[in-house]
Amino acid sequence: PAPTPAPTPAPTPAPTPAPTPAPTTSTAAPTSSVTPSSSTAATAAPTTVPPTTAACPKGQFHTATSCEACPANSNTLGTGSPSVASCKCNPGYTGADGGSCTACAKAFYKSEQGSAACTSCPAFSTTPSTGSTGADACACNVGYTSEGGACLEDLQAPLIDPPQGTFNNGRVEVTMSPRPASASVHFTLDGTTPTSASSKYSGVVVITTVGTTTVRAITVRNAAVSPETTARLTVNAAASVICGNNQVE
Repeated sequence: PAPTPAPTPAPTPAPTPAPTPAPTTSTAAPTSSVTPSSSTAATAAPTTVPPTTAACPKGQFHTATSCEACPANSNTLGTGSPSVASCKCNPGYTGADGGSCTACAKAFYKSEQGSAACTSCPAFSTTPSTGSTGADACACNVGYTSEGGACLEDLQAPLIDPPQGTFNNGRVEVTMSPRPASASVHFTLDGTTPTSASSKYSGVVVITTVGTTTVRAITVRNAAVSPETTARLTVNAAASVICGNNQVE
């Protein structure tokens, strides 16, 4: 038999290259690093920048948006005050910091700024009006005199009792009263002018000198003296009375 020819191998097909994908185009909007300004952003609320506290002058205080004046009769201690509590009542007025301020009444004064109460004038003195700012506004009432920082009752001439007369029993008893009673009486019996160095009255003075004695007296308090009071008193010798053979004075 004839030989069988060997089979011819089938050709190997060439590999088909994989299709190349088309580039993908991004649809995302580009991101900007720039923030829109308030003038272009439709939803941005306008902002009011408050002034700094340093912008408020003396007499005004800082609020959220502006400087406002202190209440009447009050002031700040300087500029740049942060709140109404910085407003303090002026001298002559009293009240809480930041509140209403009331004038000090007559006979009262207040010399410093702040919430302190008004101070009373010394006894027997007053001020000419309300809202006084110092103790120097306190003046003594009528009938009183300033001595050593206090108001004391005016000195008046002392009283002498009896104020005059003739006395035939050989003696006269004299009393003297200072005015006011807290002062003292100084006197003379020889007609000379009395001073604070003259005899000080301490009790009844008995005059037995026959003739007329001039009693001169003044009221004295500290270094102040009053006008003078004068009393002219005439003493006559006591009459003699004869009882039998005895003479009785």
